[in-house]
Amino acid sequence: MSDFSRLYISRKCGKSLPSDRKLSFLLPLVMIYLITAVLVFALVFISSVSGTIERMLEVLGRGSLFVYSDTPPDTALLPSESEISPSAMMEGLLYSEESECAVMIHLTGSGYFDGMRGKELDVERGNTNVLNPAVIPSSVAERLSLSTGDRMTLLVYEAEKGRTRPLLLTVSGIFPSLYPQLDSSLIYLPLESTGTETEGYEILLPPGSDADNVQQILFDAGYISDTYETMYSSIYVNAVSSIRALYAVFMVVALLAAYFASDAAEVYTQKDRRDIRTLMMLGASESLMRSVYLRLTMTGTLAASILGTVTGVVLGALSPYLFRVLASYDPALLSYYVTSFTLSVPWGGILLMIALMLLIASLSVFMTLRKLSRSESAG
Repeated sequence: MSDFSRLYISRKCGKSLPSDRKLSFLLPLVMIYLITAVLVFALVFISSVSGTIERMLEVLGRGSLFVYSDTPPDTALLPSESEISPSAMMEGLLYSEESECAVMIHLTGSGYFDGMRGKELDVERGNTNVLNPAVIPSSVAERLSLSTGDRMTLLVYEAEKGRTRPLLLTVSGIFPSLYPQLDSSLIYLPLESTGTETEGYEILLPPGSDADNVQQILFDAGYISDTYETMYSSIYVNAVSSIRALYAVFMVVALLAAYFASDAAEVYTQKDRRDIRTLMMLGASESLMRSVYLRLTMTGTLAASILGTVTGVVLGALSPYLFRVLASYDPALLSYYVTSFTLSVPWGGILLMIALMLLIASLSVFMTLRKLSRSESAG
């Protein structure tokens, strides 16, 4: 910058000026900072929650895809690290010494929690070499006052034999209840515990895989399957609707951010109309004044945006802890959301938002100075 630009910008930023002038310079930037922080938090929250909900439908449910077949599909058709397990579902009544509840029984093959699923659910494992080992969510464990190693009785109905029979189970694992709408009444048992026939094969794909693409590959190979979006369509639609509502809030906040970015440029140029006109009368060109006010506005807007982004990301990182506290006080409040989620920062969307704010601010500076230049020429 030239000596004139450096001196003029430092003066407008409040150097050697009273506190009220400094405050008038900082106030628009404070608003940009606050709006950006809220906006980035909303983006991080939406991205994290939506991604985790979809993943939980795959992990807690019947996999990324469920193949209706008597034999497992060829692993060569699937992405590497995919996990396959036979599966069946049934209902029953679960009893402990303290209480009882109706449960959905998810029957699986051996080693069901040894891979991705066990890591992602953070299963607390006990002794698996026990009679009829069962893995249950913490919500069921708390309701029935159970811990790993405890015994419980499952009452199941055998439709083919027309009878109800009890089954003694041992809690071999407990995982934190992450998605109450899906896991609040769910238990996992080995298929051989009940002698139930396999209904098909679950396929759990690695995170980020395209289930629809794999479904098409399986179809071409002669396998009929459903994706988690189809199997849990009502839950998926509810989750998508909630996320869309959050995006509506995000759009409103984004408009506010753009408005305050434009307002900051408008405040700086309109406040200094007399100074700008005086300098132009003394020979300062429009390009020089545009350069000065672009530097002034862009630097302030960029600094406020970066600070707001950092604050928003930090708040987004802390939000899972807030969710856990809320869930501990009122579990029903968050029954349609995950109570814990992995942080996901959509840097592309954040950078685009900052770029749009800078663009709007620069256009505001350009248009305001063009008006002042035209009025000066007319005068």
